[in-house]
Amino acid sequence: METSPPNRISAGAAQILTVVGGDCIYKSSTPGRLTFVGLSDVDELIPETVRTKRLTLGIDLEPLLMTLRQQSGGGDLSAFDCVLNLVSEPDRSPKTLEALSLLLRGYRGRVINHPEAVLRTSREEVANVLRGIPGLLVPKVLRFSGGDPDAALEAVTAAGLVFPLIVRLPATHRGRTMVLVETEDQFREAVSTQVEYIAIEFVDYRGADGLYRKYRTWSFGGRQVFRHLAITDHWIVHVTPGNEFMIDRPDLIEEEVRLMERLEGAFPGQVHAIIAEIGERLRLDCFGVDFGFHPDGRMVLFEANAAMTFFPMVTKPRFEFRGKLLEPAQQACMAMLGLHG
Repeated sequence: METSPPNRISAGAAQILTVVGGDCIYKSSTPGRLTFVGLSDVDELIPETVRTKRLTLGIDLEPLLMTLRQQSGGGDLSAFDCVLNLVSEPDRSPKTLEALSLLLRGYRGRVINHPEAVLRTSREEVANVLRGIPGLLVPKVLRFSGGDPDAALEAVTAAGLVFPLIVRLPATHRGRTMVLVETEDQFREAVSTQVEYIAIEFVDYRGADGLYRKYRTWSFGGRQVFRHLAITDHWIVHVTPGNEFMIDRPDLIEEEVRLMERLEGAFPGQVHAIIAEIGERLRLDCFGVDFGFHPDGRMVLFEANAAMTFFPMVTKPRFEFRGKLLEPAQQACMAMLGLHG
């Protein structure tokens, strides 16, 4: 969580440094533009009237790291009132995050999502850190080596994981690599080709109507903003298929509308307390939480990290009510950055 100066300055007088990059560079559809995976997009909430400068890390990192490791201080960032770190995927960008951490040595300004905190947000570390919060069900998570199905099965069994299990690749999002395995044979087939996998305890969080609900809330410097509710009839829930499923169901849309009666979401107080505790334990200033609810009422954690996307805003008229959260989210972001006006 934020440990830097609490005083706020005028947005017109401030200068913000946003940091992007990553250990791997990917092809971009835009000629001459670098594309990285695992970047937060919350900088899009910063008004154009605020002066920002972008620092890109991740090109030829080894010489930079060698230099930074040898010197006692960091980089000269004194011209900036705040550093906003957008590099948010610890598994894909550990060297980039280390380089930024070294650059920040001696910096006295406000730092949002310090790289040292981000480095501690892999799926398995988050599960370990958040386990034990009252009212929060945190599924077991195990990272293990692939390629040898028998050894992999032995590893998950020794860890106390039982079928059904979700198997996915590390450092992936949006369910692209997720598969539900219910038998040993399915498991062996699922873990036979890649170097490393993650196994996650499957929690059946279906509601009484047989539907699956995923809620997303953001926290900006402790200010919570409810982002959306996605509902489908499949256990993998994402907002786009959720929109498609909900669009002809006025009852489901009304369910989301009711939740948006409060900016932070019209949830019981315990839910907001859990999200606040998540921020305290992860020591992140800006992060998203995806969650559901178990039939017994407990909040079920899907993920909590800085790598979630806030944008794009849906353009379908049926969901235009979500647009009302944009201005309050911008205000929460500005307050987090220490800006006013």
